Amino acid sequence: MYDTDKANAEYDAKQQEIQTDLASRFNISSKLIAKKVEDSNLIYVEVSPVDVNELFSDVARAKAHRDSYSAVATRQTNMIESVKEYLLDNYDELESHADEIASLLDIELTREIEYSVSMTVTVTVTVAPGDDAESLISRNLYVESNDGNISVDDYEVDYVNES
Repeated sequence: MYDTDKANAEYDAKQQEIQTDLASRFNISSKLIAKKVEDSNLIYVEVSPVDVNELFSDVARAKAHRDSYSAVATRQTNMIESVKEYLLDNYDELESHADEIASLLDIELTREIEYSVSMTVTVTVTVAPGDDAESLISRNLYVESNDGNISVDDYEVDYVNES
């Protein structure tokens, strides 16, 4: 497991080493010009090398925390997905236990399955003389689902045959 305190201590030691190195290269009392965003305005301010080091330390520490939280969140998501897969794959043996475990972990025990379905549709169409009924049907016949759990990804009219 990720040890945040140890990582912070290592990071702080490294930052101290960098600050000491920078301090030996610059006159600590000298001033630098830095860009700063304040209330959505870009301004230039005078800062000392120590101020810059502290700013970089804070930014780097925030990034390290964000990255560690992101890694933990990813790992937890992967674990939940693994538990979901196991529960679904072994649902027949686990029965009500699978439902209880899923409920405790707030897992929805569903999976997406793609099917290919054939249908026969009988339609009545009114056409004027000379109109192409087959083309009219192909352009205007569509398939959709009334159930939020079913998504119609694709369909096509294969043939139109007059009865």
